[in-house]
Amino acid sequence: MDCPYCDVSTARMPLHSHLVDEHTDEIERDGATCRLRNPEGEDIEATVDTGDGETVERFTNEVAVLVFDRLLDSLEE
Repeated sequence: MDCPYCDVSTARMPLHSHLVDEHTDEIERDGATCRLRNPEGEDIEATVDTGDGETVERFTNEVAVLVFDRLLDSLEE
């Protein structure tokens, strides 16, 4: 798979790790909602159920894992 943000090309799991490690700046946060720009289709959105920005900050890595997983699902379709 190819990274939609740079020239990295690798298997899904290493690409997922690459995205989380290198491209979390692509995730926009608005309170408890996180949006990820998808250069190849519709943007990805996730909302943290607890609903406050402080919780989102505590779980930044988990949110990144979730939205990048959704991105990869979208790219595979």
